[in-house]
Amino acid sequence: MSALSLLTACGGGGGGGDSSSGGDSGGDNGGDNGGTQISACADSVAVASLTASQDESSLSDSLSNAFLNRSNQGLVLPERSALANFSVSGSIVIPGGVMVDSDTADPANDVSNNSVASAQAILNPVSLAGYVSTRIGLHTDPDGFGVTSFPRDENDYYRVILKKSQNIALYSVDSVDNSAQSLCLLDSEGNETFTQTSGSLVKTMVVPADGEYVIRVRARGVSALYQLVIGQATTARQSTLDPEADFIPNQVLVKFKDGTEQLPSGVIQDNPALDGVKVVGGAGDTGWLMDLSARTATLNSLPAGVQIATLSADEQKQQTLQAIAEIRALDTVEYAEPNYIREAFLEPNDRLFETQWHYPLINLTQAWTIAQASPMAAVRVAVIDTGIRNHIDLVGQVGDGWDFIGNDDDATDPGSSLSGASNFHGTHVTGTVVALTDNVVGVAGVAGVTDVSGTRPVKVMPLRVLDGNGSGSDADVIEAIKYASGVSNKSGRTLSESERAHVINMSLGGPGNSAALQEAIDIARSNDVVVIAAAGNENTSSRSFPAANDGVIAVGAVGPDRTRASYSNFGTSADMWVDIVAPGGELRKDLNGDGQPDGILSTWDSDNSYVLLQGTSMASPHVAGVVALMRAINPNLTGANIETLLASGEISTDLGTRGQDPVFGFGLIDAALAVGAASGQGIPAVLVVTPEQLNFGSAEEEISLRLSNGGTEALEIQSVTGDESWLRVEEVDVEANGLGEYRVIAERSGLAIGVYLASVTITLADGEERVLSVILQVPDPNAGIDAGRHYVLIIQASSSTSLDPEAQQDITDADSGAYQYSFPVVPEDSYYIIAGTDMDNDGFICDEGEFCAEYPVLNEPQEVIVEGGAVAGLTMTTNYRLGFGQTATGDNGKRKGYPRFLVEDNQLDEAR
Repeated sequence: MSALSLLTACGGGGGGGDSSSGGDSGGDNGGDNGGTQISACADSVAVASLTASQDESSLSDSLSNAFLNRSNQGLVLPERSALANFSVSGSIVIPGGVMVDSDTADPANDVSNNSVASAQAILNPVSLAGYVSTRIGLHTDPDGFGVTSFPRDENDYYRVILKKSQNIALYSVDSVDNSAQSLCLLDSEGNETFTQTSGSLVKTMVVPADGEYVIRVRARGVSALYQLVIGQATTARQSTLDPEADFIPNQVLVKFKDGTEQLPSGVIQDNPALDGVKVVGGAGDTGWLMDLSARTATLNSLPAGVQIATLSADEQKQQTLQAIAEIRALDTVEYAEPNYIREAFLEPNDRLFETQWHYPLINLTQAWTIAQASPMAAVRVAVIDTGIRNHIDLVGQVGDGWDFIGNDDDATDPGSSLSGASNFHGTHVTGTVVALTDNVVGVAGVAGVTDVSGTRPVKVMPLRVLDGNGSGSDADVIEAIKYASGVSNKSGRTLSESERAHVINMSLGGPGNSAALQEAIDIARSNDVVVIAAAGNENTSSRSFPAANDGVIAVGAVGPDRTRASYSNFGTSADMWVDIVAPGGELRKDLNGDGQPDGILSTWDSDNSYVLLQGTSMASPHVAGVVALMRAINPNLTGANIETLLASGEISTDLGTRGQDPVFGFGLIDAALAVGAASGQGIPAVLVVTPEQLNFGSAEEEISLRLSNGGTEALEIQSVTGDESWLRVEEVDVEANGLGEYRVIAERSGLAIGVYLASVTITLADGEERVLSVILQVPDPNAGIDAGRHYVLIIQASSSTSLDPEAQQDITDADSGAYQYSFPVVPEDSYYIIAGTDMDNDGFICDEGEFCAEYPVLNEPQEVIVEGGAVAGLTMTTNYRLGFGQTATGDNGKRKGYPRFLVEDNQLDEAR
């Protein structure tokens, strides 16, 4: 076959290495024969050669041979062939703040925490994975035979030091009977303070006061996995009562702690503070809107027949605040606050928006405010990727597309062919661009907003060029670019000017320049299509194509602290090929202390699932979405105009060296500046703080704090100060107006074991203040970071060789915050390396609700080539596998992870 590069999807993070091409493939997996295959920006490690060119059918055959013929003792495998053998080894990193239940169904976790007296000490903040069950029983394999058992474990107790207003969340993830577990907060002696027992799969509560607490998770079903998260609230749960704020007099928004849909029985009649209050709207889960007119009239002892409206506006507001203060004092009230009048920036009501830290980072809410008040023209974004899945958050947002692998009009994203894996890369990218914004459901998309008429003008054109393993060929990518540009292509369809794309996003790439690819890009630009591509995730300055092609906007990635993401490619002073950066995520961090990794949250495989990913693949669609908004607001804006605005720094926030920078290009994309430049509108000054909350966790001593102006009008900072003796703030790179970079330092020495909350106050020249919450923990040395026993599998990517059973799996426990694994005898071949927990002891690792690591990054496994010598230093990160918004479906039809080797089960006879 002739030389043609292999392109892979740009998600994940890691070291550097080479991609190698695979063999010819045809049908629905190979695209055109005779072309270079391009790997989709998969991460690699210098000592390993990676490729994503494995034919799907041979991969499936391999897995069938090696993993599907299971017995009670393990896996039955064919004899090993006599090829050269080498060792494969590496490590698994545990993200900070991660812990595991000490008594899961896995016999390795057998330290009881079933009572207040034996409560397990845990960190704060923390993301903890656990198991409970109302009874003992059997897990069954697909043939219906009992192969593993699970124990009874009705209660898990955790002892932790909490601070007032922190959030506690319980996610019921996976169970045999789809049950939702109960959450209870007890005082240090074990007395109940508040319990949530509703059927919701997600339960939350707010800590009422500082102190030591015990948290109880109680089973309400069989063999259930859960995630317990403790962290800072992403937004203040209860606002300060400011009489100068603009709100509607005599109205209050009230939420009661039981969180039920119905108003608690007798709550108004039984509380004098609510005497005369009337419910006029709202709902239990989002808060009730109440009218205080009769209540405030009673407060003033007005004569009969005299209406509260006779008071001045200021007096009405003061009386409203007085009533709210009394309502807040009730034990049954979670929060009570004025009905504020909002006229500034749109903050959408999407349920998971508060987890999308990456949108405030690029000032997107300010851009949405302009967009929603403007007429917008139709814009199409071609997402050249793995295709698209049906999803509740993408309804009406996706137009016609094409599958250039199968050469048909069905661009459905098939997911990964690797058993236990799932790779819906194109669906994730599409969600970042156009997920329905402000629709109450799920997440928001960068360009998913309505215009002044209420229509959503930006749509995605899905073009499938990558297979289920995230790989595809230059030939198919070229045809997709031509299709999107409205020129003749192999589909047989030529789009008219009113049908073709305005923007192309390619979250894929690989080494090796191609004249044919450059010609296709030139055609797109000549038809006024803006071409955007991910810079790649090899942590190298080497060029990645198509991002480094002429005329392509190359997008690098930053984390939540606006520093270069650990995996993101970059340029040099002599070759500044990266043009701009956008949020790509850092799954190893939890900078805002909300208990979730700082990945990019977007749509995934099923109608209501969402996952966190990282990579320049996730950064690129942020830029594509912003450019789409620009072209929708100003349809006369040409691609050349946009390139000029980018190069002049008018649509980005400068990072690094002033002007163009080899790492950040022209800076971080700024949606507000971009939309303002497109519309010609000035934008009011707004202070943008990154990060908005500071989490020092159990080890950090310094955090970078950046202050910038999200508008075009003047803004000046007067001071930035900490409020505790152990917390100080230093200037690093600050302009005369006080904007710039600061360093926040925590002096840990002398602090006793415990959790510490503080604040950093930013005071503007006009006296306005922004207060940032700070959390720090001095951990108990007995409460170490541990994600539970991990089973590491090395899975052959082809069926040409086989391994001895004992060589297929390594079992490892955490040591000093990491796991080490080794396979001493591995024949030359290509392999996948997978690791994870089996907390419900069902014989499968990496189920929903368990920890999982896939080399090089979760959800995008890539092949490791063993050839000519040992392969060492393969590092991956384990992460909790939780699909946001996904309902637990248990053993009945729920996709399982990877089958592991089974060992003797001492409880099997008892369970039977």
